[in-house]
Amino acid sequence: MNELQMTTARDTSGIVASQMMTQESVPDERVIATRFGDVTLRPDEPVMFPQGLLGFPDCSRFCLLSFPIKKFERFRLLQSLENDELSFIVLPLELDNPILARQDLLEAAQELLIPEASLRIMLVVSVHRLETHVRLSVNSRAPILMDRATGQASQHVFRDSRYSIQHYISGQISDRI
Repeated sequence: MNELQMTTARDTSGIVASQMMTQESVPDERVIATRFGDVTLRPDEPVMFPQGLLGFPDCSRFCLLSFPIKKFERFRLLQSLENDELSFIVLPLELDNPILARQDLLEAAQELLIPEASLRIMLVVSVHRLETHVRLSVNSRAPILMDRATGQASQHVFRDSRYSIQHYISGQISDRI
C-alpha cells in the first residue's frame, strides 16, 4: 500500500492546487505533447464549462496548467481533457486590473452565482505573428470566470463596446496584471 501525502501549492497567480501524491502517478494522469511543449494532464482537477467555450460547445472538461515555456510563466494553458489538440493560452487577472472594470466583473460573477471570494478571472490570449515581430492580444469582451471552489467556469460576454475582442497587451503587461 502506498503512503498518501496531501500537498498544497500556490502559484504566483493565486491558484491553490491540492493533490493527493503517491509513489505512483495519479490514475489517468498523462503527458501530452502540445504546440507549446509537453504538459501533464490531471483529470482529477477539471475545470468544467457546462456550456462549453465560445466556438467549442462540445468541449466542457479542461485543466488549467502552468505554461510550459518559462519565459511566459505569467500565462496559463487551458488544456482540453477531451481533445489533446485543443488548448488556449490564458492570462489570469486579479479583480482589480487595468483591463476590465471591477464592477463589471462583480456583476458578471453575481449573474453566474460565483462568490467574490471564489472568483478567478482569465482572458483568452491570441498570438499575432507579423513579419518582424509578434503581438499578443486578449479577448476582454469575453473573459472566463471560474468558481475556484467548484471548478465550474463560464465564458461571459460583455455587451459593453469598450471591451475589445483584440485588446493588445504586447509591451503593456505590467506587474498589476
